[in-house]
Amino acid sequence: MGGVRPGGGSPAYDPKKVAFSGLSELSESQTKINQFLDDARNAYPQNAEQIWDEANALLTDLINTGLINQPEFNAAANALQESIKSLQANIDLKNEEEQIVNDKVQETEVTFRDFMNNNKLANFIDKPAGMIDVAISVAGPGFIKLWNETVPPRISAEIEEKNKLVAYLDRVKIITGDVAAKKNALADIKNRTESEARVKAEEARKVEEARKVEEARKVEEARKAEEARKALFAKAGILDTPVYTPEKLKAANAALAAAGAIVLNRAGGLVQLSTVANSVMVAASELAGWVSSALWRGVVEVSRIATVSTIGPTVGAFVVGFWPRKAGEGSDRVFGRDIEMFAAQAQLFAAGKVSITPEMTSVDLPVRGFITSGNTGQQEVTLVKTGAAGVSASVPVYRPVRDEKTGLDKITLPAVNGAPSRTILVNPVPVGPTAPPHTGNTAPVPVTPVHTGTEIKQADSIVTTTFPASDIPPLQDFIYWQPDASGTGVEAIYVVLSSPPKSVTHKHKHYPPKGVPWKDVIKTTGNGGSAKFKPEVNISEIDIDAWENGQVTEKHSTWKVKQYDHVIGAYAGKETQWVVVKESQGVIHSHPISEQKAKGYIK
Repeated sequence: MGGVRPGGGSPAYDPKKVAFSGLSELSESQTKINQFLDDARNAYPQNAEQIWDEANALLTDLINTGLINQPEFNAAANALQESIKSLQANIDLKNEEEQIVNDKVQETEVTFRDFMNNNKLANFIDKPAGMIDVAISVAGPGFIKLWNETVPPRISAEIEEKNKLVAYLDRVKIITGDVAAKKNALADIKNRTESEARVKAEEARKVEEARKVEEARKVEEARKAEEARKALFAKAGILDTPVYTPEKLKAANAALAAAGAIVLNRAGGLVQLSTVANSVMVAASELAGWVSSALWRGVVEVSRIATVSTIGPTVGAFVVGFWPRKAGEGSDRVFGRDIEMFAAQAQLFAAGKVSITPEMTSVDLPVRGFITSGNTGQQEVTLVKTGAAGVSASVPVYRPVRDEKTGLDKITLPAVNGAPSRTILVNPVPVGPTAPPHTGNTAPVPVTPVHTGTEIKQADSIVTTTFPASDIPPLQDFIYWQPDASGTGVEAIYVVLSSPPKSVTHKHKHYPPKGVPWKDVIKTTGNGGSAKFKPEVNISEIDIDAWENGQVTEKHSTWKVKQYDHVIGAYAGKETQWVVVKESQGVIHSHPISEQKAKGYIK
């Protein structure tokens, strides 16, 4: 009621005598509630909806980032969610109540003016409330009743709704503060978590960066090491192990198993024995250790003894023996178990007096070795001092040549002082306890036949003796390079070959008599006569060829037979293409034999 003024010096009256709700009292209540409402509106947080938006945005961000699923966020996020819902509900109620209050104020004003206009009190509309109360109170009971039923209920309803609005305004204020506090608390957790995550991420970044730096350093070191290894291998003439195709693998295994093949392995840091039956024994680490010790002691002892002259006798010593069965269990020779080669680190034979480097083509060693047969069936590695008895100190250094068909390496030794030329196969696949499990690929690799059954025994003590030049067989030895046990370095290997058996003519027993026709010579071989070679046959060549390439007989372990593609002699009154060669104490001799006899030997 915008025109009603409370008070205003209205005439005095006694309200106790008049039973009606006076406008003065109602106006005072209106004034009070309006003041409460103004205070509530002034205190109302204008940023309530902004805080609601920010809180919702925070929750949405936590959901999107997945942080809300972490235990430390659950309780705070749930509490904020409940407060957000409560704030939204009370804002909605406040807004609804604002509209209701506006409607009630309008209704009160309209009802008051209608009452005044309809009851001929229009000129009192803008008068003080007290004057209006007097005018109504003197109008009689009926008029008072009409007043009480019309205007005061509207004013009371307006006051009631304003009270509700004040409550909603206060609630929104309180809940807004609660939402802000919970939002800030949750934001603090988020900020702390993100800060910790950033710290961890930075630490992880630094760790990863350090890892990458270290990895790059290792890669670079590996690159340099591989580059250095390749350069060193190239300098030493060492070729990397090839990749074996099925065809190459088949060819390699066939070559390694072929009759008469002389084979070595790549066995870094170990000692090897190769037999005439193309198998290889690689000494275990412990065995290789004491064999190497025996060699070293022998080399030192032999090399320190002075010799009188370069043409007189030299000194030597037995250092290692090989028995085809346990030592002391018999001395029968078993063909195929004879040691053809002995290989060990060349530095053992240098006695610390010679430096061996990859660029060398020959090395002057203080001692050299040869393999001979002992008195009890064993073979022995004997060392002789160089520089005397015509024993040269120079040992050739050979570089293997890769055979493309087999992937094996070959070393060809020239004929020396009656010893024939020999070709040695080297299996380039590393073996031994330190060898890698593969060669950089998973393809199968060739396998060298393994030799067993030979017992190795070092000399109990190094005893030197003199060797006349005539007692020293033709020395056939050499040095070659192979990867060391680490696979990144190289080591020089000194290889000693056994002396081939000597060919003898047995006082021309199997030579044909001169001037006798061949048909008559054939007849002389009948009725128990001696077998005879044809006149044009070089018996010494037949001896060596049949020994190196013939077939071992079953009945005699030191005999071999071979068939030629042409007639080589006569036996039992008939021409024959067959020959038998026999070995005894390092000496071989051969003679013609019948096919029937030869096949009987090899059954």
